[in-house]
Amino acid sequence: MTLSLIGGGFYGYNHVNWVSVKHWIVGSPPPPAEPALKVLHAKVMPEEVEVIVEDVSETVSDLMDTTHKPFLQLTNLSGSWALASYTESDSPYIAIRSENGSYIVNDCSGTFTLYLNEQYRPLRVAANLIYLHQNQHFFVYEIPYGQGSSPESWMQSRRLKINDEYFTSDDFKSNYNALIKQCQNLS
Repeated sequence: MTLSLIGGGFYGYNHVNWVSVKHWIVGSPPPPAEPALKVLHAKVMPEEVEVIVEDVSETVSDLMDTTHKPFLQLTNLSGSWALASYTESDSPYIAIRSENGSYIVNDCSGTFTLYLNEQYRPLRVAANLIYLHQNQHFFVYEIPYGQGSSPESWMQSRRLKINDEYFTSDDFKSNYNALIKQCQNLS
């Protein structure tokens, strides 16, 4: 008899779900306590409120100015620089179109920018391209240094490779001089 009790005990020990037995005996743990929140109320002086409102309105007007992005006049002609003006502001610029539909643009600010066609956007861009914004169906990059960043680099070469696209310097000098004259007339 003792042997059958010991054998039954071993058999039961191996086939009992001890986790559910422990849960049945102990019960479920209590839910975690919610964290205590301490509420602080700030006392604001009326003069401070006016200053804050003025700062916010200035910031909003600054953002409005920087989000204005002039649109290019698109062309099907590629491989030659041409003088044009932005569609919204009539500010002059010169541009050249690549075979893939990207543009290099130089305006009165003097900076050269790459309007990279959205369809041909590579996974990586050259180190001298700094992303500015998206405009029309282009990703716009500033070219602050390196190839294509100055009028001299365009005048000294026949064509430049910028971000795996070729841009020629055909008619650059004459169009650049025309741009300089128009920018001086605007000043």
